[in-house]
Amino acid sequence: MVMLDEYGVERWHRERYRVQLAALKLANGNLKRLRYAIEHAKRDYRDVVAPAEYPSYLKETSIASRPGPDARAMQQIFVEDLAQHEDWLKK
Repeated sequence: MVMLDEYGVERWHRERYRVQLAALKLANGNLKRLRYAIEHAKRDYRDVVAPAEYPSYLKETSIASRPGPDARAMQQIFVEDLAQHEDWLKK
């Protein structure tokens, strides 16, 4: 809890609980990974929120050597990412 509470104390820290939740998800029970996530979030919270909430989207769009998915495929990726995030929240 002490590590999590390091995020959200500065006025530029956005969406405290969302970021803390994303850090927990990325850490998956590993305290070193939690420290890493919190430190990254302090610099830019999107570095924690994006991989926690949109892992498939990031994977699909980070491959620069090929064209990205079309709009329909992207919508499906967003639906799947949302579903996996909701499943994780229900655990």
